[in-house]
Amino acid sequence: MALLAAAASLTSDDIPRRLRDIWLNYDEAPVFDHWVEYAEHYEAHFPAPDGTPLTLREIGVQSGGSARMWKQWYGERLRYVGIDVEPATMRTASASEDMHVMIGSQSDEAFLREVCARHGPFDIVIDDGGHTAELIKASLRVLFPETSGCMKLPSMYVIED
Repeated sequence: MALLAAAASLTSDDIPRRLRDIWLNYDEAPVFDHWVEYAEHYEAHFPAPDGTPLTLREIGVQSGGSARMWKQWYGERLRYVGIDVEPATMRTASASEDMHVMIGSQSDEAFLREVCARHGPFDIVIDDGGHTAELIKASLRVLFPETSGCMKLPSMYVIED
């Protein structure tokens, strides 16, 4: 009986959601366009949304849908920092939600260092930017060395290509 009473007192906030469910049922603006198969990999390897503060940097904001999706998954404990070359992506920024966007190229080492200095170090970096080996290598050269101060130890760097 006690188990039934405890289950009856659960709210929807107490029941963990699957990341795949968030991806499949995403209904916010702007649009979110990612391979659904990524959700299972991210859920398996990324830290669980347990209320621990987490700083996520996304290279390539595009429409901003993934920023909103990460906010749904991690909630108010997420500090989101997106970078993009397109000024229109600033629409994703929301200071009240700790969501930031900086305009610049992942090939610009000085810009990448500035983002680290202002918003790092990062728990997770998702590189979904220029989609070329040269741009990915440029980001890795700046962000990945232990001495850069850009990445926490431990941390994750994901390349979506």
